[in-house]
Amino acid sequence: MAHKRPGRNLPEGWENVEPNLRWRYALFIAVDANFWLKRKAISSNKVDPGLNAGWAYFIEEKQYKSYLNDHVTERQECSSCVSHNAVNLADMKSSCGLAATGVGTVDCARHNMKRPNGVGDLQKGERYLNMDYLVLSTLASSSVPVLNLSYDITCQWSKNFWA
Repeated sequence: MAHKRPGRNLPEGWENVEPNLRWRYALFIAVDANFWLKRKAISSNKVDPGLNAGWAYFIEEKQYKSYLNDHVTERQECSSCVSHNAVNLADMKSSCGLAATGVGTVDCARHNMKRPNGVGDLQKGERYLNMDYLVLSTLASSSVPVLNLSYDITCQWSKNFWA
């Protein structure tokens, strides 16, 4: 089973296991972005519709875009713990002629599989807004007692995520 679920694939009493053994029942996710995948701008979604509507691995695009539009004026906070160009240059990234400058993903780190609703387009580099939405979208359908998250910019990203 790719995801541990109470009543399905967890032993009885799993929630009472000693703290040093809780990792066995944790969800391990890995978060990252790929900037080799770009998508050119299209005339309209009506003329060139996407092949999904929030199915399987992809987030529901209308809600995602609405969320991003609600926060369009927020500036990306530069990294203070590491010089990570995908983050530090996100607001300056050229997106001329592109609908997406990359793809953000949330994967099950145990099984190297994309998480449900954990894949979405990036419009201007690796912005926290995009990645926050992807992480929370994939966790929305999970009941997770312990979460282990791996992300190459966790030191900066996590500063405001839990706030």
